[in-house]
Amino acid sequence: MDIVVWELVVDFACLRGAHEAAGDDEGRAEVLVLEAAPRARSIARYIQALPSLLRDIKHAYVVVELTRRLVLASKKKHVRANDVSTVASS
Repeated sequence: MDIVVWELVVDFACLRGAHEAAGDDEGRAEVLVLEAAPRARSIARYIQALPSLLRDIKHAYVVVELTRRLVLASKKKHVRANDVSTVASS
């Protein structure tokens, strides 16, 4: 996949900040990470940050599922808050 042409944006610093703000409450961290995604800046930056996100976030499946949702949403050229945050309830 060519991430250069994707119009979807993700701010990985926002994702990291959400996780840190959640402390040890893993469930809360997952929700915050997922809800932070729509406030994005660059999917390329998010992809580059995945290794550190995987170290920081205890459940890697959250990052994998978030990435899958973002890739799907990028094909629609926009992201609604529900496109990502609903993952937390599943």
